[in-house]
Amino acid sequence: MLRLAAVPESHPLHGTIQTVACRDVKQHRSPLHYLFHTFKIKPADYETIMSASRPPNCKDNLQTHVAANREDTHEEDLLDESEVCIYADGSGMDGKAAAVVVLYRRGTEVASLRYQLGPLAWHTTYEAEIAGVVLALQLVCKEETADTVWIRLDNQAVVQSLAGRKAKPMQSFLDNVHSLCDAWWREDRQQHKSISISWASGHNGVAGNEWADDEAKKAIGEGSSPSTDLPQILRGEELPCSLTAAGLAFKSDMFKRWRSLWKDSP
Repeated sequence: MLRLAAVPESHPLHGTIQTVACRDVKQHRSPLHYLFHTFKIKPADYETIMSASRPPNCKDNLQTHVAANREDTHEEDLLDESEVCIYADGSGMDGKAAAVVVLYRRGTEVASLRYQLGPLAWHTTYEAEIAGVVLALQLVCKEETADTVWIRLDNQAVVQSLAGRKAKPMQSFLDNVHSLCDAWWREDRQQHKSISISWASGHNGVAGNEWADDEAKKAIGEGSSPSTDLPQILRGEELPCSLTAAGLAFKSDMFKRWRSLWKDSP
């Protein structure tokens, strides 16, 4: 049901689902009427997942890399010679999800951003990690003189998703990452700019990564940076509910009901 609520306008069932979800009927109710209105599912509350991601012949203007082990990530950090290095992290704690990034230029901290996504009932830590990459690219776009940028985060799944072509949950966030990279890359007429996104193992003694991890937890209590500093996709209205988070919340609620019924049964 949640997957049906997330179909795009180009999907053949989109019009039918919107009509059924927005208007209930008293007679001749279809199975979709029963399901959408019994579980109170409103498509507008959920993310939209496109039928396909980026075209297979579309060139990626970012490079992704996942090291073989934790030791290699630490060594890569020590050998890094990029002009700009950004550490991004997402966290879920106290029922909320948040993301934070810190930008270093030649080893010196220059700028940082944070964003609170909302309750964990609507968002996931995975989503917060992607939001961290979006925040990082917002800082990158302001670095007009930088030619080499390295973004590091401690979530392998996000790095691998950015390298894939298959449509998946949080596709709009992933597509926004590619769009921001494309915009930054096009500013260089000589096309010498390069941006890499790689995995940095958590709690491995890397100062920037540890700082980002601590600040992500603080962002849960302190909230987001000023909206004028945030990327367009993170401004204004609340983000739509993640299908993954909605599914987990439903399973948790069903388990609680089962425990209650089992406890009260004779």
